[in-house]
Amino acid sequence: MAYTLTLLTTAAECDAVLTQLQSRLRTLNQQASTLVFQQENAEESVADIDIALATATSEVDSLTLLVPTIANAQVKKRKQELLRQAESRQASLRYRRESRGGAAALLLELDYDQITAQIDQIRALAAAVTTHKATL
Repeated sequence: MAYTLTLLTTAAECDAVLTQLQSRLRTLNQQASTLVFQQENAEESVADIDIALATATSEVDSLTLLVPTIANAQVKKRKQELLRQAESRQASLRYRRESRGGAAALLLELDYDQITAQIDQIRALAAAVTTHKATL
């Protein structure tokens, strides 16, 4: 984009804009670093969730087969409660997997790309302002 640098008529105005641009760059660089950190953690987290989900699914499957075969009412009641807990844990893990899975990772990538594009624009404007300042 072509910026109207002629709006800046003094070196002081150029310096003020450059100071504000540097502040924005610091903020955006911090946001980019945070997004990279979130992406790395999301990848590790998804792997951990997948392991826990496989365990919970296995537990649900085995209890689902076992509960109907139990004759003792007290034991059956305890196993039914374990099944309910395992199903609840499984549902919770599925939700966590979805919230940190491919869609979430894709949106983090979009956020990162948007921030890096802003960083590039600010750097280009800062270079243009510096060049303009030299002509004043």
